[in-house]
Amino acid sequence: MTPRRWCAATTTILLATACSQPIGGHGRYRMARDPGSRHDFAYVQDTETGMWVIRDCELRVAETRPLPVPLQDEEHGSKLNVSIFRPESVASGLLLSIDFALRDGHRVWRGAEVLGEDDLAGRVAYGIQVEWPQAGQETRYDPLEMIEMPPLGDTPPNQWSPYLRASHLREGAFGWWEETYGKDQPQLEPPKHPFEVRCRLVLKGVPGVVP
Repeated sequence: MTPRRWCAATTTILLATACSQPIGGHGRYRMARDPGSRHDFAYVQDTETGMWVIRDCELRVAETRPLPVPLQDEEHGSKLNVSIFRPESVASGLLLSIDFALRDGHRVWRGAEVLGEDDLAGRVAYGIQVEWPQAGQETRYDPLEMIEMPPLGDTPPNQWSPYLRASHLREGAFGWWEETYGKDQPQLEPPKHPFEVRCRLVLKGVPGVVP
């Protein structure tokens, strides 16, 4: 990097750090308000650079695991459902597209998420479930696979985590409801080919956006 570009980059980082308003943190990361917004939104910020943090993920499953074909249609929508569980909420999210790549014997999906305070503290999990619509019959569901995300701590940016698998499973169409309300966890046989997630922290110059 030339001296002029280095100075410009340094100035940008210093301004971002000076203008943002820290409101609590854990390890290297903290929550801070967006200085460029009229709204009182807060995002995860890297204390070392002043830049904003998102989680970039890959969801994968072995090609040998049966999945519905097609994975999405007009009648049923997506048959691969990924939900983000937080202490007081659950919402669909993470995947950027239902389309996948084939790599090393796995189907691989890209995902990304804007992070918040629950991510700092490790109070977030991703729930993955496959549904099998059947004409004239009740829809069948694979178990809901709950993959827990660790706290951000001092994790360096741009470093992929190991692949994580479900810590526990939920059964049927209302598995998400049982998870949200903390019902007892049933003892279910884990799938032969489970879903796995790996993630890395990516720094952005603008808060609240994903690729």
